[in-house]
Amino acid sequence: AEQRGIGYLAFSGGSLFNRTREADAFLAYMRAARETGVTLPPTVAAIQALDRHDSVRLKDAGFDYACYSMEVWSEHAWREVLPGKVHSVGRDQWMLCLEDAVEVFGTGRVLCNFVAGVEMATPGGPSDPVEAAEETLAGMRWCCERGIYPKYAVWIVSGGARYADRQPAPLEYYERLFVGRQALFTEFDVPVPSCDCERCLTQSCEADLARLEPDRFGLGAAAGLPWRDHHVAA
Repeated sequence: AEQRGIGYLAFSGGSLFNRTREADAFLAYMRAARETGVTLPPTVAAIQALDRHDSVRLKDAGFDYACYSMEVWSEHAWREVLPGKVHSVGRDQWMLCLEDAVEVFGTGRVLCNFVAGVEMATPGGPSDPVEAAEETLAGMRWCCERGIYPKYAVWIVSGGARYADRQPAPLEYYERLFVGRQALFTEFDVPVPSCDCERCLTQSCEADLARLEPDRFGLGAAAGLPWRDHHVAA
């Protein structure tokens, strides 16, 4: 009630090996939010990939979107970057959870984020920036083909993190990734979720490109979205 100008609510937190218990916590968060009596904007459960029955529980609780982020695409990068997810779910099961979630929430209502650039820091990972970008774009294409909305965040080298001593991905990587990502808007009709806008996107550039060069980038599914004014109050 104090904030008023919220465009959407993303519920997120740490992960548990028992994913049903993790879902339990998110249901408690949603109950608490609804008990305020405030009309909620679109809601997103940014959570570990859940099996179908727990995805149904999220949907029944009132979540509008689920975000089960793969973070990286290749099997090699999964083992290097996501040892916890390898242990708790595994890459194949994570992908199955994403596909099942689309059947629960609907096309364009399941999101998957990729940390763009981190795969170049992994030992034995791709050293050619264009090759690395194509690898991530392959994951985004897989998502689009299944009605999953792919997002990305530009990888930022953080002090104290595992790859803090590595260089960020070069400009050539992001040049290829950004252009390829926008091209997917024209090839697939996966709708842009209502939780995306110029002010909402986290470390990504879809809105900037669509606004700055609409004839080149504001096409397809991105064309009908008023990126700048989507959440005016926020």
